[in-house]
Amino acid sequence: MAENKISQYLFYAAGEIVLVVVGILLALQINNWNEKRKLEESILNLFGVLQDELQQNINTANSSIEMGLELDARFRLVFETELSVEQMSDLGALIELGTFSENFLDDNLAKIIEKEKEIPLEYKNLIPHLKELQRRITSQRKWESIILDMVYEHRTEYSKKLDWLHKRDSLSLAKSTEFMLTDAIFKNQLKNWSRTMLNENFWDMSLIQSSSVFLLWKIKEIWNSDVNISFEEFMMKNGMNPMKSFECNEELFVTNPTYEFRINTTIFNNTSERVTLDVVNQTKDEIFTISIPANDLFINELNLGANQNYGYLKLKKDDKCSQIYAFAPNGFLVLN
Repeated sequence: MAENKISQYLFYAAGEIVLVVVGILLALQINNWNEKRKLEESILNLFGVLQDELQQNINTANSSIEMGLELDARFRLVFETELSVEQMSDLGALIELGTFSENFLDDNLAKIIEKEKEIPLEYKNLIPHLKELQRRITSQRKWESIILDMVYEHRTEYSKKLDWLHKRDSLSLAKSTEFMLTDAIFKNQLKNWSRTMLNENFWDMSLIQSSSVFLLWKIKEIWNSDVNISFEEFMMKNGMNPMKSFECNEELFVTNPTYEFRINTTIFNNTSERVTLDVVNQTKDEIFTISIPANDLFINELNLGANQNYGYLKLKKDDKCSQIYAFAPNGFLVLN
């Protein structure tokens, strides 16, 4: 009798313990679900703010690239033509040993990358592109800092010798204009400087632009926003230029605009197969081949600067020419 009571007591006690343990486990599980839900919501909020960050970076890059093209045109006018004092004065203060800086945003980008293990599945494919954009912004800041230090050194050096060179009163401007036109050593230094400054600043900016446009499109795809326009229209809306296509049997005479700075081209393979493109120079010799995996983006391998002799891209299928595409400044190509 006593043994039965003890057995019953132990049975009920064990049941109570099991219920308590189950309750604790359920509470922990619910708490974990809540924490996970809160984390996912915070990450989704970050992606929402990131879209604004990307758009601002695109706008900054676009205005900077336009400035780069304007600077390049002005520098080339100085170096390649005989200008009068009046014409040189009209070009303004941009023709000097100077530069400008831009602030590209990456606060929310960094926060998302820090939480990459918790990122929802539909965003996982964006992680390499997020990291690449972060790397490019870091590179832009590094080179911008180097260029700014060089500007300070140049200005300090010339201010000691020619204290009127960077002043803006009428007498100083007249002296500096005459000096820039007649001093061969300064003119050569200005030419080398313009190439260095434009190359480093605008190369990185064009890469930031391409990466930001692509990422913004992919996030909007996930969010089902901006669905009424195509990827090509979205690229053009954000300052990029489509490459023109030609049939293989057309006589193609491509004269690409040349610049004193590097600028990239962007190719998006929006097909289910790997594609192969030959880079052809203006004398129609194949220089090298690009191979792009299915549904993948190709940015930054093509340096379309003034020292290059690129003519066009040739799409190949079964080892034969399928289509020809002419390069465009700040250009892109979507293969569908």
